Amino acid sequence: MQFIPVKTRILQPPQDDFFSVLDASLVNVQEGDVIAVSSKVVSIHEGNCVPIEDTEKRALVVQEAELLVPRDYWPSPLTVKHNAFIGTAGIDESNANGHYILLPKDPFESALQIQKYLRSRFNIKNVGVIITDSHSAPLRRGAIGVSIGYAGFGPAVNYVGRPGLFGREMKIGVGNVVDALAAGA
Repeated sequence: MQFIPVKTRILQPPQDDFFSVLDASLVNVQEGDVIAVSSKVVSIHEGNCVPIEDTEKRALVVQEAELLVPRDYWPSPLTVKHNAFIGTAGIDESNANGHYILLPKDPFESALQIQKYLRSRFNIKNVGVIITDSHSAPLRRGAIGVSIGYAGFGPAVNYVGRPGLFGREMKIGVGNVVDALAAGA
């Protein structure tokens, strides 16, 4: 397995064409490849950005979060969004050209649309797409990559019933492939 970063031009909020960036940056995608894309890039492509001017971030976080974990301090409350612990509901303002960049509305649909585009452009059938973000894990410091949407492959591998390293049948064990790939990316 190889992780190959692809440098692109910077997408400009509030909306920019990610598919033209893919055309300029990806020259070869092969059967079985998995493409990881930052949620911020997808959100800019979809126009899911809000001007900072006249927008109160705290209210926007409350609006966007599926669950807000009360904390004594801001600016980075712990929230749940798209089934992941993500600070400030994934709202990003760094390098956002005067905008708050929100998470994609439906990251699974976004991944599916990117997958369809790649399949058509490269005339392949088997390509995976992961929409990534960073998240915080309870009782851990810092952030790590996580998938908030994917298409084109199964997200987990069930090891139950298979022999382990010493030949014993595994009773529990599911490998989270999609988050491992997102973290690696």
